[in-house]
Amino acid sequence: MTALAAQPYAGEAALLMVVIWAVAASLVPFLRLRWRATAFWVVVALGVPALGWMTFVWGPGPGVLAFALGLSVLVWQPLDAWRRRREAYARAHSVPPTAAE
Repeated sequence: MTALAAQPYAGEAALLMVVIWAVAASLVPFLRLRWRATAFWVVVALGVPALGWMTFVWGPGPGVLAFALGLSVLVWQPLDAWRRRREAYARAHSVPPTAAE
């Protein structure tokens, strides 16, 4: 791994890999429902080496920032879907306002 980090463009390649990973992770919600879980785990499996390489080449500070980026990308999607479902349920089951008597 040290030889890989000693290459002239190792830092830029690690950063590019993390950016490509972030784009791929943000495209997961646009897949069909039957492929989302598989795509999610593929993105997680590819993100671990990308994060490790980023941390090894750039250091712990940028590694933690890349981890926070990955966590926000992966966690935001289920939270946003949950929020949309909750709002749709509230609209469907809301009681119409009654006239004040």
